Amino acid sequence: MRSTLKYYHWALPVNIAKKLLLTVLFLITVLSCVAQQNKGNWEDESLRDSIKTIRYCSYSADSIKDLLSRSFNVKNYYLDSFDQNKNIRCTYEIKNTAIRMVSQVEYTLDSKGNITEQCQYFDNKTASECTSILYDLKFNIIQKTFFSRHNNTKHITVYINKPNGIIIKLDSINQKVYKTVFKYNGNKKIEEKSYAPNDIINTIKYAYDERGNLISETWVDSKLTYLYVYNEYNDIITIMTVNSLGKKISEFTTEYIYDSRGNWIRRIEDERSKFGGIEPSYKLTIREIEYY
Repeated sequence: MRSTLKYYHWALPVNIAKKLLLTVLFLITVLSCVAQQNKGNWEDESLRDSIKTIRYCSYSADSIKDLLSRSFNVKNYYLDSFDQNKNIRCTYEIKNTAIRMVSQVEYTLDSKGNITEQCQYFDNKTASECTSILYDLKFNIIQKTFFSRHNNTKHITVYINKPNGIIIKLDSINQKVYKTVFKYNGNKKIEEKSYAPNDIINTIKYAYDERGNLISETWVDSKLTYLYVYNEYNDIITIMTVNSLGKKISEFTTEYIYDSRGNWIRRIEDERSKFGGIEPSYKLTIREIEYY
């Protein structure tokens, strides 16, 4: 609910390692905290200021009251490190004082600062996944090539820039080409998206507020609309699904607490509608942010 200097070694940076070692030495009794299994997905957000690291963990409970008194678990959490361009470089898992590197990302940049290659490493020094990117003379992306050593797969995505804000995306996967057409408005926001995964054209239409936030996403074929409400920090606080008659089908709400830089440090998500009432219904994520 909204996406790290190059490390060539596989040990923690010295300053981070010292802080982690100091952290795990504190004998603080806290309630059990289950760290997220994947990285924080902060690329989906607008991170503010120059972030160096984010430590994060999450709790789930049946009621908000059970979450309000929870504090950061110093024994079990994840840590993302960033470069000064807000790219995630490494993700570490700290579990019962043991430190494990989950993944590392390395970037290759051109003279203009555009990413031309992005490689992700997991438990060894061989890149597991790599994406190379080509640009035209106007620095528009014209091709992405993805390769995974996990299953030895490769697929190529070609972008064709047309007049009037039209971009055609061609995905070549398993010797089959999938076409998606994007229409952009004057603010370079997607206005319409059409694709045909099963030879049936699906169309999605988008609308934005004056701040550029996505406020509605209408799936023309299923006649469902997703409505988004934001707070003053441009973070989503409500997602509502309505049908063609305007009847509410589901609602998903989120509450935040922010630091002095405008980044949230506590987030409570109401997941009752999201998961059809399956308990636990609420999720608290706590972040501790270090800045450059």
